[in-house]
Amino acid sequence: MRFEPNIVCQFQSDRRDEYNAVNGTTVLINVNKATLTARADDKTKVYGQINPPLTITYTGFVNGDNSVDITVPSISTTATTSSQQAATD
Repeated sequence: MRFEPNIVCQFQSDRRDEYNAVNGTTVLINVNKATLTARADDKTKVYGQINPPLTITYTGFVNGDNSVDITVPSISTTATTSSQQAATD
């Protein structure tokens, strides 16, 4: 999801005796992106049984955001009820 909000700010000094108000001035503000990580959760499957529900864990949300605020990625597997156990080292 991408959006470009229009932000209107009014800056006011606590020391009004030292600073004059300025109207109609453009101020550029840089907002850095936060890193959001989506990780597929480990699951256990018993041979012959249906696959467990696949889930994702997110880390890195900021400012009260959560998974409701994003387009959730799709998650799938090629495992079936008859899939063999993967080899482990």
